[in-house]
This record gives sequence, C-alpha cells and structure tokens, in this order.
Amino acid sequence: MMNSNYQSEKHRWRAANAGDPEAVERFINELFDGYESPPKRNESPEFFAKAFNLFPEGCIVQTERNAVIGYGTSYPWPLHDIPPPDNFSVVLPKSPDCLFIEKMSITEYGGISSYIPGHSPTDTFVEMMVEVALRQGFGNLAIVLAAHSHYSRFGKQMARCGFEIATESALNEKLKSYLWQAQYMARQLK
Repeated sequence: MMNSNYQSEKHRWRAANAGDPEAVERFINELFDGYESPPKRNESPEFFAKAFNLFPEGCIVQTERNAVIGYGTSYPWPLHDIPPPDNFSVVLPKSPDCLFIEKMSITEYGGISSYIPGHSPTDTFVEMMVEVALRQGFGNLAIVLAAHSHYSRFGKQMARCGFEIATESALNEKLKSYLWQAQYMARQLK
C-alpha cells in the first residue's frame, strides 16, 4: 500500500480506488468547461477504469477537500519501448524493468514558480511513482511528454525531478504515434 502521507496544505495525493473513475471524469469536465472546442481527449470513466483494472498500484489521484483535482496513471513496461498512446488494453509484459507513466493531470496552485523546489504537486506525484516503481522492483521511470507550449513546463519539471530526454533514434518512429512533437524521458532509480 502506498504511503498516505503525501500531502501539503494545498494538495494531497493518494492511491486511487474503484470509486475514482467518475470523480476523474467530473474533474476533466470541469477542467474543460467553458472551452468552445475542448481538446480531443480520452479521459473518461472508462479510460480511468481501464487503467485501474490494468495496474491499480499505478493509479493515483490528487485531492482537495475529498474532490479529485488531478490524477496519474502508470503501468509496468520495458525501458526505451513506447506503448501505443492511450492503450489500456495492452497485456503487461512478462519482464518489465520500468514504470511507464501514461497520464498525468496535476493542479499546480499559483503556478510552478510558487513552490520551493522539491515541494510542488508534480514533485509529490513523482515521489509516489518512484515509490511504486521501487516496490515493484523496477529500476526506472519513463514518460512521453509533448515538447511544446503548455506541456513543455511538465518537461522542465520532470527534468528537475531527475528525468532525462532519451535520444535513441529507435524511439523516434514510435514517438510519431503521439499527437504532438513528443519526447521520451526516463529516470534511473537504482
């Protein structure tokens, strides 16, 4: 079981439970409320339920006053091998060496610069993913992030959390399956 002490005055992360898919959907709907044309997304109760069924240990939610205000999903995967995006119908590999972070949506209060390094909601999210990875015996974390505009700030935060951009040319073809110019980032844990 995950350490339940990942909290601060403004945000709290906890392991997801079977009742969270609908709360995640409410969060996503509120997040995009007011957009004339919301971005295409695959976050739905079914998406989060599939992620939870695939690997419940890798699903966490960020809460405030018991309402979901962020979430993350992950599952075991081989390092430097990129699964198809939003594919929670995968069969988990027999000998993974990495925890692959599939999705993360994090509420940052007051902007990233308002946190002391190491104490932002993203830092806490990464700490929890490290804990899951180590408990499962994995020596690495990995994530694919868009390399432009809004999403580039997460890349900067992940770099601050010890992730490095992988430059293997074999990854480039698989990265094209993601919507935006994407980058594969990994962090060695042991």
